[in-house]
Amino acid sequence: MAYYASIVRHTSVYKVRRYPHWQGLLYLACYLYFRYRETNDKPVTSFCYLVRKYHEASKVHAQQKVVEELEAVHEKLKFAGNILHYFVDENVSGSLTFGEIRKQAFSLVSKEELGAISKHLNKSDFDLAGYRWEYIDKQSRKMATTLRKLFIAINVECDANQFILSEQLEKSRTELTEKRKLITFKPNLQELFPFVENRRLQGQEVL
Repeated sequence: MAYYASIVRHTSVYKVRRYPHWQGLLYLACYLYFRYRETNDKPVTSFCYLVRKYHEASKVHAQQKVVEELEAVHEKLKFAGNILHYFVDENVSGSLTFGEIRKQAFSLVSKEELGAISKHLNKSDFDLAGYRWEYIDKQSRKMATTLRKLFIAINVECDANQFILSEQLEKSRTELTEKRKLITFKPNLQELFPFVENRRLQGQEVL
């Protein structure tokens, strides 16, 4: 087929017309097949590249946020001793409410920084997934602009046993084209993508 397609690619229209009718149609069919595949592959390649690019960028953002959080923890960790001292300081009145103690603690370290220190001391993992979604939320308009048109243009075909995915893709394409946002989401589609947070797929408007 590739050879027949190359004949049309490298031959003038005049010469193609001089072939027997059936032979010319065969060459043209092969040529159109490869041209269609090339045309369809370009949006797919571009879509995959952009998705991979945003995926990697979200990972870099999450790692950078963790580094910043660690730096803040190490910088503010010295104040943890001062905060703990409130509980053994005899000069602190026993009539003070816990809210007042918190207020004094937050005067040394902000609530967010104190939470990060607490996680660090408890050896809790940093919220990498949360930071990645934070990046995606901030870049949502840019992502929608670059990805939506490609997604709509791509003709996705699924295997016969993937009818749930096929139906969802078709509905998503229609909704994005007509209403510019996703409305329908099948709960059982989560079985195909267990690693995706359900709350991120349901009811999320696409800008």
